Amino acid sequence: MTETFAPDFERIAWRILHTVAGVKPGWNVTIRARPDAQPLVDALAVESYKSGAPAAPVVWSDDFLCRCIAEVPLEYLKAGLPHLGDLLRASDLVIQLDLFPADPARVSALPRERVAARREGMAKLRDIVLDGSRRWIATEFPTPGQARTFGLDFKTFSGLFWRAIDIDYDALKRTCDEVQSILAGGHRVHITSSKGTDLWLDYTGRPVFKDDGVIDDEDFTTGKPFCNLPAGEVCLAPVEEATRGRAVFDRAFWDGRWMRDVEVEFGPGGVVRPVRAAEGLEEFLAVIDNAPGASRLLGELGIGLNPAVDRDIGFVLVDEKYAGTVHLALGENIHLGGKNKSPLHWDILILKPTVVVGKTAIIRDGELQVGAR
Repeated sequence: MTETFAPDFERIAWRILHTVAGVKPGWNVTIRARPDAQPLVDALAVESYKSGAPAAPVVWSDDFLCRCIAEVPLEYLKAGLPHLGDLLRASDLVIQLDLFPADPARVSALPRERVAARREGMAKLRDIVLDGSRRWIATEFPTPGQARTFGLDFKTFSGLFWRAIDIDYDALKRTCDEVQSILAGGHRVHITSSKGTDLWLDYTGRPVFKDDGVIDDEDFTTGKPFCNLPAGEVCLAPVEEATRGRAVFDRAFWDGRWMRDVEVEFGPGGVVRPVRAAEGLEEFLAVIDNAPGASRLLGELGIGLNPAVDRDIGFVLVDEKYAGTVHLALGENIHLGGKNKSPLHWDILILKPTVVVGKTAIIRDGELQVGAR
């Protein structure tokens, strides 16, 4: 059945700025976006300015993105955009609405080496916004091109996305607090699934973070004043070399390409070794082989907790919040207190897992055992 949901951008902008970010007079705000997000960009910029926090939108199109990747010399792509870095350093709040292209299929058709070079350059900007000294909200603006990529009707895709943002954040915080408390009370987590996942992660000495949709003083204390929208996960950086076992990823998606039932093993040093896949093994290998740095080490464990996300669609920003799932990320995890350095941070989903810390089950066969169930 086709879902309908007409977003009220003025209301969404107000909630992002006041409920999520807690905007204050005197702040400098930067908004990164594509032209198709202009209705939300305008609402955010005006509301921010009305609140005494002048906003500077930085907008670029898919045409610009694709031409840069195709035409700019690799050395310049890898160098990034230093002057934009200066703007981000001067910002108290950065709102990013362009995590993905409007039409991912266009980028997937470009040479991987060139796409990876641009990603390496843009990672320099990511390091600035994730240094813990400013608020960062990362979200999207759903497009028909994205919906086509995931094989969805646009109304269904857009409806799921905006519903997952327009939730009860007080209830989400309670669930996140409970899961965070369970993880903080242990040091090892065991993840299994009916497809063959049997994975032990040690996170001794690593902090446990929550993304509950509100950036507050506690987030600054932990060095993570960041938020994804949709929100709803608890995450940590496992001890990289201590990861052992097997994971079967139900679905992975990268630059318009699908991979399904990808089985990997974590061996000596925690290095991942892809074994087999029902679909897309070569694509999976290409992603990690074309990323420099620690792309073959586990960077993150995340537990999805958003009650409005009840299916996986291939859109990682939504899928990783799917209540009752876990996602594992390969690559970068410095921002989570780990030591992996890489332009790659790739979240990959495991459906219907069982997640146990000590004797406490957080998830059992895909069903949350905590919070409002």
